[in-house]
Amino acid sequence: MIWTHTDKKVSIEPSDTLSGIQTISVEDPSGTAVTLNQKGNTYEFSATTSGIYQLTIRDNADNQTIIPINVERIDKTLPTITATS
Repeated sequence: MIWTHTDKKVSIEPSDTLSGIQTISVEDPSGTAVTLNQKGNTYEFSATTSGIYQLTIRDNADNQTIIPINVERIDKTLPTITATS
């Protein structure tokens, strides 16, 4: 995998062939809700930092699935330099 200094796009395509999807939510590694953008049956979000994002899907029968999504290799920290003379 390649390191990046930009956000990573994560795509999700949930399905439930019986009762259908009721809600979908994602939390970032700090537990803050992440904005999902829907495009047809696909949902997308931007991962802004490395870590475990928590995806929660609930169907219309009130069944719930929680899936961890491991986002790696986002580095937004500037390098430092120490110079001596």
